[in-house]
Amino acid sequence: MATKPQPPASQTANAMVQTSTSKPLKIVEDTQNKIMQFVSSGELKLPPDYAVGNALKAAWLKLQDLVDKDKKPVLEVCERASIANALLSMAIQALDPNKNQCYFIAYGKNLAMQRSYFGTMMLAKRMNPAITDIIADVICEGDTFNVTRERGRHVIIEHTTPNFMATDRPIIGAYCTVYYGDGTEEATIMRLDEIHQAWRQSKAYPFNDNGTLKPTSVHFKFPKEMCKRTVVNRACKLIINASTDANLFLANEIKKMDLLSEQLEAQARIADNANTEIIDIEEIEPALIANETVTIAETSDIEQVTFDGLEPGEIPDMEDDSPY
Repeated sequence: MATKPQPPASQTANAMVQTSTSKPLKIVEDTQNKIMQFVSSGELKLPPDYAVGNALKAAWLKLQDLVDKDKKPVLEVCERASIANALLSMAIQALDPNKNQCYFIAYGKNLAMQRSYFGTMMLAKRMNPAITDIIADVICEGDTFNVTRERGRHVIIEHTTPNFMATDRPIIGAYCTVYYGDGTEEATIMRLDEIHQAWRQSKAYPFNDNGTLKPTSVHFKFPKEMCKRTVVNRACKLIINASTDANLFLANEIKKMDLLSEQLEAQARIADNANTEIIDIEEIEPALIANETVTIAETSDIEQVTFDGLEPGEIPDMEDDSPY
């Protein structure tokens, strides 16, 4: 019997690559189509300079190199539906991974998208176009720092540093000032004990038993950036929560996706017996987890996250004080 000729090894390899990448590309295509449905229906308005297709492709390139805590590729470990939802969350919020506005984390078999504080500031500006700038800084021991109130808003009138080269001065607080086009401004100020309290409510819990920061924690290694991120997220949370009806769909989706990420992390920590440190998710009210349930239907790749226990249009109140 004549044997059937075998194709060259190079052709076989190419066929395998095409097969392995066809489904991933379908996820990107399906996500983009879903976003376009939201835009066409008037539920979602994307910024004119946001190229959703480019952002999705950039995210996919990053996912190809991303591994979980066991050094396994997330695209092989994570469920297809969770990958699609992570991409959908990124696109709905108009985040760009190439600008470090978001990143992805694997929690077991689930993939979650997380905003960086650059992404949170961008999102606040999108929710309130009157915002012209958002600036954060830390207050160190020895600084001159004076603040006043104008119509109920904190306004910083002076922040001077006696010696810029003295980099080892202890941090005593941080602030984030939001500037508006009409010339007004509002500052969110947190003392160091308030910042530490936010970190203590983190599932990462970067403190030792004696109350000092763990030397291996990112909070210890980069305290200024961690403090700035915490105060930025607190300031921007107020802006996002105060969004108008024009942004109601976006605000609801933000809350749903943030809550989903929190619950995925909590489930992963229980499964792993808290053996690993996750540095990027901070604070959520215990009552929120008790009262709200997040579900993702597994009947298709891209499903809407739904909440039990919320009235239509109601946005859950979440503390989002995670560094970075």
